[in-house]
Amino acid sequence: MDAPSAEAAYVFTHALLQRACYELMLPSERAELHRRALDYLHAYRLGAPDELAAHALAGQAGAPPAVAAQLKAMRRDFLRQGVEQATASYANERALSLLDELLVCGDLPPLDRAELLRRKAELLNRAGRMEDAVTEAERALACARELRSESEQAKALLMLACCCMDTAHNARTPQLLDAAIASFKQLNDTAMLEQAYSALSRALFTAGRTEEALPPAQEALLLAESLADETRIARCRLLTMNVLAQLSRNDEALAFARELAPVLNNNPNPGIRCMVAAGLASLSHGLNRLEECAEYHALASKEAAAAGLQTEIARAEVNLGGTALQLRRFHEGLRHVETAEIMARELGNVRVLWFALRNRYEIYDAVGDFRSALQAATSAARVAEAASMAWHFLVSSAQAAAAFLELGQAEDALEWVDAALKAPRAGQFLNFVLAKLHAQRACALCRNGRLDAARESLVEMERFLGLAGSEPAADSQRWIQEARSLLSA
Repeated sequence: MDAPSAEAAYVFTHALLQRACYELMLPSERAELHRRALDYLHAYRLGAPDELAAHALAGQAGAPPAVAAQLKAMRRDFLRQGVEQATASYANERALSLLDELLVCGDLPPLDRAELLRRKAELLNRAGRMEDAVTEAERALACARELRSESEQAKALLMLACCCMDTAHNARTPQLLDAAIASFKQLNDTAMLEQAYSALSRALFTAGRTEEALPPAQEALLLAESLADETRIARCRLLTMNVLAQLSRNDEALAFARELAPVLNNNPNPGIRCMVAAGLASLSHGLNRLEECAEYHALASKEAAAAGLQTEIARAEVNLGGTALQLRRFHEGLRHVETAEIMARELGNVRVLWFALRNRYEIYDAVGDFRSALQAATSAARVAEAASMAWHFLVSSAQAAAAFLELGQAEDALEWVDAALKAPRAGQFLNFVLAKLHAQRACALCRNGRLDAARESLVEMERFLGLAGSEPAADSQRWIQEARSLLSA
């Protein structure tokens, strides 16, 4: 094996014969052959990193201490190369497997362990295994604290906040990000500070605190522009655009959209293209350009598939289902929702699963199939309750109550409303949901002839509408109007 020649190669015609020959060798002889194979493959740049890592591990048996130490270091390097290659090609499961191999290396430096745990949390989050991602991010933070490294602690705080954002732990996110931002400012780390401000804006935006989300989005964009990083700039422009659109500052949002459109054709990263397509879809939806919105969601799904981002495919399918509902393409909507639900269950992604079930309810409600709508709503409520998703539980409870009222089962509706009103309260647009629940309670009580109690619920309904500052969407408006008309009559 000193030179690359056919005569030097061992050829086995059957895997069992190969295995038998291998096991007949002495352990020291096998290790020596692994070392020689490693030298050959490495010298001629042959073999994948994980194959080279396997030779480096097997070659350690019986090797002198200095050689064994060198092989251990080489194995760590090969595994790292494998992680980088797998991550770049969006082979998330392979990258996670190689990371696990790296993390069990007994001589792994603590600083490397903290970094690798962060990488693992990031990959788990990207793959849709978000609860596992939170666990690994907690481990990364504990490791960073043991190191007493301000930089590592700040990076771990940021990673933990990002992993918490889409889980039942989302209430922790703003506090974690505030701590990370303070640390990055002290460390004068512009790149990480931009990431932290972006994450804070996303967290506030998804919590319905849109006015508060704009300043950190603008700060992140300024930092990205100071770094002259086109990918960061595109991401920050997208975030700022979505916040502006939510604030009805449409002219400003459309100006950002025009700057982002070329990214879909020019950026080589399918993950970035997916993100931009999803953002432009959101803007189109807000402007009531539903056909355009559907096209962008379909493009986001295609780019997510190219990047191996299974969670993003599922999210795109949920959004395609919702858009099809608004276009009154009900069968098409159900097809997308069913795909999203199956994927979300396979991924263990409770947020995507809840949104898929919510869209399923809305489609069945729109076509008048209230029994199927009830089944979807109760399933969504169970998912939300199990995951401690407080706002989502209230929404699904209100949908279940609506289905019971449509079916003429006022007592069952009342039971769901009362359970929801006693549940923990947290999340976005809470006043609208509480107004709807009290409206449904008033309707149920009125149908049962309990007018005094119904009037009390009507007062509560009006109170929460006053706190919300406006009337809610059409699905809630129906019950509000019915409650008002029943009691006025």
